[in-house]
Amino acid sequence: MWCAGRRRALGFSLMPQVAFCYTRMRFFLRKGYGFRMVANRFAMARCVVAVVIALAAIGLAHATAWAGVPQSEASFNPARFDVAAVDLTNDQIEALVQKGIEEAAAAETDEADEAASASLDAPATGFSTQAVHATTYQAIMKEGLKYLGYPYIWGGRSPQQGGFDCAGLVEYVMNKACDANIDVVYTDAATLYSKHCNPVSKKKAKPGDIIFWKGTDDAKGLYEITHAGIYCGSNLALMSGSKVEFFDINRMPNIYGQPAEYVFATLKKKDIGTADTGVAVERLYNPYTTEHFYTTSQKERNKLMGLGWRYEGVGWVAPTKGEDVYRLYNPYSGDHHYTTSAAERDDLVKLGWKDEKVAWKTVPAAQDSKKKMYRLFNPYVKVGTHHYTESKKEYDKLVKKGWKGEDVCWYSVEAA
Repeated sequence: MWCAGRRRALGFSLMPQVAFCYTRMRFFLRKGYGFRMVANRFAMARCVVAVVIALAAIGLAHATAWAGVPQSEASFNPARFDVAAVDLTNDQIEALVQKGIEEAAAAETDEADEAASASLDAPATGFSTQAVHATTYQAIMKEGLKYLGYPYIWGGRSPQQGGFDCAGLVEYVMNKACDANIDVVYTDAATLYSKHCNPVSKKKAKPGDIIFWKGTDDAKGLYEITHAGIYCGSNLALMSGSKVEFFDINRMPNIYGQPAEYVFATLKKKDIGTADTGVAVERLYNPYTTEHFYTTSQKERNKLMGLGWRYEGVGWVAPTKGEDVYRLYNPYSGDHHYTTSAAERDDLVKLGWKDEKVAWKTVPAAQDSKKKMYRLFNPYVKVGTHHYTESKKEYDKLVKKGWKGEDVCWYSVEAA
């Protein structure tokens, strides 16, 4: 996007010089002067040198544009997007991110349904792709919010350049948060869409997807992709306009000042690395029995919500690889229990508990990136006797209320 305009402007500015020199050379040759006269030889040489320099300058413009060297004259003015900018407070940003996590986790697809458990009695041991997407969105926003307020720089591809252009911000954040391998130097918005993304319908678009606008650059056509941002849900996107901030996706203007057309896309699997972004463990509460329940299955979550359970969002993020966390069910009290101890699991099975297999995974205690998960025991109830939380504040509060703190039970990979 930015590169095409820059090459075009410099190329056009040099074309008159190239044409003049070419005309003079043809004049000399047509008159038969050739190289017989010294003066004409020098004139011819000057023309040849001028043409070579002009062509070299055009080639240099191609190279420097891709290298992200700012140019003083541009066909694209990011200030035109200011009309769509939305100023959010820190509390509003936090609420937006949390809502986006829940929206991403709630998005249902056929793939997620296949990965989900077939029934409450047989929870899935695999992980829902939509839940993984929710945690990916969380990582994307965590990285992207670091650059709020960074100025728009034509060709900006990293914080070290002091700012970003639209494609630079999206690509840098995706490379960091998703372990993607997009070449930020040679990829503008249109190339990002055509070579690295799969289209997503507006109906199925989720927070964390990439949004592309058409017809926002005078140097390109009305129907060509010219701008990109990170979709955050609630009709908002994080992108680089005059600076990195939030924008109303429906108020982005095209070159004629009308609302720009936009499309959604998600990164192709081939461009996403192998970093473990984890799986969301969702938390529900039964207001009738006071039990908290935890699951990675959307189908199970939705079924319980239909039965009156209250959804409390993502409790924490579990890794997709690691040590097993087992889930057990007491058919006499209706209580559930979770443990990493195979011995504890076997003892409870002997007492009549039903083994519901592996619920999720835990990070090995030796891993540096771990987050502590705490377990508490309520000695005054028969259902919901144990509670699990990533919040030390919640843990301490329940201990003061009479719960027995059982310290760290396992580890997560990302703060929820």
